[in-house]
Amino acid sequence: MKNIFRANKVTSARYWTLDEMQKEKKPPFPLVKKIRFRSRGHGMVFIENQKALDEQLRKNAGNSNVYFEEYFNGSKEYRLHVSDLGCFYTCRKVRRADAKERWFFNSSNCNWLLETNPQFDKPKTWKNIVSECQKGLKALGLDFAAFDVRVKKDGSFILLEANSAPSFGDDPRNAVVTRKYLEHIPLIVKNKIR
Repeated sequence: MKNIFRANKVTSARYWTLDEMQKEKKPPFPLVKKIRFRSRGHGMVFIENQKALDEQLRKNAGNSNVYFEEYFNGSKEYRLHVSDLGCFYTCRKVRRADAKERWFFNSSNCNWLLETNPQFDKPKTWKNIVSECQKGLKALGLDFAAFDVRVKKDGSFILLEANSAPSFGDDPRNAVVTRKYLEHIPLIVKNKIR
């Protein structure tokens, strides 16, 4: 996904493979070390300076599943469920007051707000965000996906990732999300067979 985003100029965080980072002369701190094929923040490490980076490079020497991403300090994160027809469901991740780690958003430290919640706080760049998600969708060759998008106060944003099979799990929103997919999938199919 990261390579496809890069090749298609989809607005996303800059990243480096382990080999690329070892050659990087001036890394743009802070960075986040991530592991391919993981989810929910497993294996992520926040890297603030060269000393911490050197330690991660040493610990992960030869590990081709590791990459480093430029940290985008957006105060808000949204998940947009998108098709060619637009955004058909969305929610906002909001850090819980008791969250120990505050530099990322995931199910271990966040609650979800529905779009109907007054605190949803849709950014002024929403149309651009949806459009960029659709660009990412097209680049990935998917009919639908759930995009995690980080947004700064000024409305600037990056796409963090595309979830091609987003989990609904035991979240109370499950019935709402399922209904939205059941309503939207026939529209996607109808649009494809035109």
